[in-house]
Amino acid sequence: MVFVRQDEQLRIIGIHLAGTNTKKSAVVRTSVLLSRILSGLPKSNEHNIFKETINSYFPKLPVEPNETGHQWRNCLSPLFWEAFTPDIGATSYQDSDKRLIQSISDHGGANIFCIDAPLTLPPCVTCTLICPGTMDCPTNAVSLMRKEWELSKKTFKKVRIPQPYVDRYFEIFARNHFEKNLLSSGLEFEAVLSSGKAPLTARSIRIARELQSLYPHALILETNSQASTVGWGSICGVENARFDSYKSISLGAKQRHGIIKNLEKFRYAVRSAGIHESLLKEIPNDLEVFLAAMSAQSAWGLLAGLIVINSEFLTLDVHSPFRGWPCIPKGIITNAGTQISE
Repeated sequence: MVFVRQDEQLRIIGIHLAGTNTKKSAVVRTSVLLSRILSGLPKSNEHNIFKETINSYFPKLPVEPNETGHQWRNCLSPLFWEAFTPDIGATSYQDSDKRLIQSISDHGGANIFCIDAPLTLPPCVTCTLICPGTMDCPTNAVSLMRKEWELSKKTFKKVRIPQPYVDRYFEIFARNHFEKNLLSSGLEFEAVLSSGKAPLTARSIRIARELQSLYPHALILETNSQASTVGWGSICGVENARFDSYKSISLGAKQRHGIIKNLEKFRYAVRSAGIHESLLKEIPNDLEVFLAAMSAQSAWGLLAGLIVINSEFLTLDVHSPFRGWPCIPKGIITNAGTQISE
C-alpha cells in the first residue's frame, strides 16, 4: 500500500515554570511535521474521545488507533529543537509573569503549550454541593480517589483517607501506580495545594488562562517534568533512571546530555537546521531549560501515542478531556521496548 503524506507543521513550546520570585523559569521552542496523529489506544470509546478532542484543535490531521497506527510509526517525524530562553524572571520593569509571556511571544507563540505544573485544582475547591464528606461524596473524582485508597490499603495498612481539598485524583493514582514502583527514582507526586506547591499551581493556572486568551486555538497541556525525565530516560534505554541524578550538580549535566543524545538516536527529537550544534548543547547544560525540553517532548509524545492514557485521562473533565491529567511518557511504567512497538 502506498501512503501519500501531507504534512502539517505544528509548533510546540515546552515551559518549565518556577516560583514567581525566582529566575528559574524557561521555555523551549520546538516543531514537528505530522501527517497523522497516533493515539496509542485501541479502537474504542477512549480512542474516539481522544480523536474528537485532538480534531477540535487540528481538524486536518487524521488520528490513528493502534490497529492502524503501526503502519505510520516509521513515518513519524521527530521533534525539532529550535530555540530556547533560560533564566526567565522579573526585571526592573516587568514582573515574572509578564516576562514569561513576553518570552513566549518572542518565540512566535505555538499551536501547543505544555507546562510542567498543575493546570487544575482539587475537586473540593470548585465544588458547589452541600458537602457529605469525603467517604460519601458522589462526584466522579472523589469516587475514584476512594477506589485508589481502597486499593492502596491492601498493601499499606496505614494509608490516610484522601484529602480532595489538597489532592487531585491524578496524584493519588500516580502514588499508587508510579511512585511505589519508582521509589529509587527520587520521584514524589506532591499534592497540588500542599504548602510547597500551592503558589506554583495558582501561577500555572493563571499563566495558562492568559496563554489561552492570547492563543485561543492553542492546545494547552500539563506535564510533570520530573516524571517525564524518568519516563523518557527509560524509553531511551536508561536502566533504573533516577531523577535526582539528572538534577545533581556534579553528575546532572552528563545524565541530561545522555537523554538528549538518546532521543536523537531513537529519532524522537533532533536538532533543527536553525540551531547550531554548540547551542543545542546548552539545553542539557541548564537544568531548567532541560525540564522545559522534557515538557515539549511529552507534548510530542501525546501526538505519537507514547503517553500513559487511561479512561480517567479523558473523562475527568468532560468539557476539556486533556485537563487534570499530566502527559507522562509510557516509560514511567514499563521499559518502553514493548510499548513502542505496539
